[in-house]
Amino acid sequence: MDLVNTFKLEIMKYKKHLVELKSVGSFVDVINSIVYPANKDGTPDFNCPTALSFDFDEFLDDDSEWWDAMSKEDNTLLWSTMLKAAKEC
Repeated sequence: MDLVNTFKLEIMKYKKHLVELKSVGSFVDVINSIVYPANKDGTPDFNCPTALSFDFDEFLDDDSEWWDAMSKEDNTLLWSTMLKAAKEC
């Protein structure tokens, strides 16, 4: 990971809006609803962002595998962090 991405990761961790979801090998920026896949070294791949979709129709398509694979613990962590971040805005 280059210096810019390392710095970005540290800022996001400090602000507590980057959540690691180990069950699906991803990180989620809960402020911007962006999903980043995890690199082999356990860091987010900031070069491969994907928008986190909440559209019900999309749940039935491609994203459903990602949501289905997520553990209950990670799902709870994601939603609780998103709610907390929304209250802080």
